[in-house]
Amino acid sequence: MAGVTQRLRVGTSVACVYYRNPLLIARAAADVDRIGDGRLVLGLGIGHREDEFAAMGVPYPPVAERQRALSSAIDAICGLWGDVPVSTQAEYFQVAGANVRPVPVQKPSMSRC
Repeated sequence: MAGVTQRLRVGTSVACVYYRNPLLIARAAADVDRIGDGRLVLGLGIGHREDEFAAMGVPYPPVAERQRALSSAIDAICGLWGDVPVSTQAEYFQVAGANVRPVPVQKPSMSRC
């Protein structure tokens, strides 16, 4: 859709950060944003369906822990779009000396990035 439209914003509903490594999210988001010439809206969340977590064999932590995971993932994604490679050994995921190139067309609107 991003490649065949010219004005529509495109994006995910909300992607749970427990289901994919932030490097994978950052890479896919950058690709879609470039294909759509800067029209991606990236929705990230903590997940709320315990049955989905169970179906994937992923532990279902309390809300506060899931919120910390979201914060860590956002920091990692912003870093992966930055100038220097990122390494992080978060409680929820690992990234070792990586960055995403090419970066998204649009500059992230979050103040954290």
